[in-house]
Amino acid sequence: GRKIESSLLTAENEIRKRTKAAESGWLAVTVSNIQTSNKGAIVQQVLSALQQLDTHSFTTCKYHSPLSTLFVKILQAQKNELTFQSSEAICMLLCQWAITPHRHGNHRPLVAARILNQIQSH
Repeated sequence: GRKIESSLLTAENEIRKRTKAAESGWLAVTVSNIQTSNKGAIVQQVLSALQQLDTHSFTTCKYHSPLSTLFVKILQAQKNELTFQSSEAICMLLCQWAITPHRHGNHRPLVAARILNQIQSH
């Protein structure tokens, strides 16, 4: 009885610790890895990409696929040039955006995967 309860408490505490580290560390790790003096610009690009992800309408695109349109908007926010550091930050953002419980939509993981694929081939 007590041994099982102790094991469960230990496992629960470990899960809480890992969850907290994951939630607080992802963006911090991305920003801290940026070795250049343009951290502000990259943070601004990430915030702009986040705004595009959160506000993009997948039902109103008439001429192109909604994912292609979203990718173009994200790329335009990067001034049509993804540097290694900005693309790394955008990729981390996409991964976080896809799985966070603080955003809504079952489409997020699929959208993130497709955009990551487009970034890789760009």
